[in-house]
Amino acid sequence: MIDPIKTNFTVYPGVNWERSFTMKNPDGTIQDLSGCTATFTARQSAADASPPLSAIACTVTVLESNGNLAGRVTVSLTPAQTSLLTNSRYGYFVALTFPDTTVFRVAEGTLQVDQT
Repeated sequence: MIDPIKTNFTVYPGVNWERSFTMKNPDGTIQDLSGCTATFTARQSAADASPPLSAIACTVTVLESNGNLAGRVTVSLTPAQTSLLTNSRYGYFVALTFPDTTVFRVAEGTLQVDQT
């Protein structure tokens, strides 16, 4: 079981937004994400049936260029996607799916939307 990384971010509508999370094993070593996929979802509440950003594909980096494990999940949102965030606050989560179809929530928190 992976404990989700809990962190909050500010997002500006209409601009690119990117954040990366490094997945680590309980002993602190970098996790091997071979064959994994990841998605990002932002919603106003758990009951939000049609969130503005749902199951956005994330980049999973398994290895660094030097061959070492990277264990990195990167969320990248385009200006068109961040423009969909019209309220002031959303909850988000990043879900990681392993090759055996096990799914873990690996990051979660609040997106504060700055409309200025």
